Amino acid sequence: MNLAALPPEELLDRAREIAPSARTHWSVPAQLIGGVEDRRLYDGFGYASTRAWAEAEMGASHDKTRALYGLWQLMVTATAAVPPVPMELWPLITEGKASLVRRAVRAGIPVAQLVAAAIAADNEDALREWIARRTGAELPWVTIEIPAPTEFVPVFETTLVHALRELEDIVIPDDFEAALALVATREVRVRALEVVCAAYFTGPRRA
Repeated sequence: MNLAALPPEELLDRAREIAPSARTHWSVPAQLIGGVEDRRLYDGFGYASTRAWAEAEMGASHDKTRALYGLWQLMVTATAAVPPVPMELWPLITEGKASLVRRAVRAGIPVAQLVAAAIAADNEDALREWIARRTGAELPWVTIEIPAPTEFVPVFETTLVHALRELEDIVIPDDFEAALALVATREVRVRALEVVCAAYFTGPRRA
């Protein structure tokens, strides 16, 4: 059943059943948020945006809402030749696996194959390894050291934290120190660096 297609009042009632501490599968709020955003129901519910609605009705932070809407877009991904993955399969996948699937779709792996691999994988690490084999990402890591003034370090770290906002599957902690700790992890740090580098090369040219 596609919860995003529920009549407005039923969708609202379902959302109010979700307490912030409840162990509700991610696919449920993702569908509700998707329905509200895609159908612009938030206006009829008396809110200025889907983020405001989700925070008030489901206790979801803005970053969480953004991440869940990104997963909703994954759930309905389709092409002219390939229909979306059946809704009943998504509850078989953890939110962590779904985030990995969403990233791998951008690398060109079909959603259906990724979902099947996610269901079969014992855990997120196993799925990550499967994706790496498919994308050729099993490459050696190198450490690059660049001399820079001490004053540059906090600016650089803050820039990486701001770059996290471009990674839709990342929930950014409200506490800045926690965000710094998140961006210090290798996988997240590399992705944040990619955002910064891409912004440099695609940004406005300086004379």
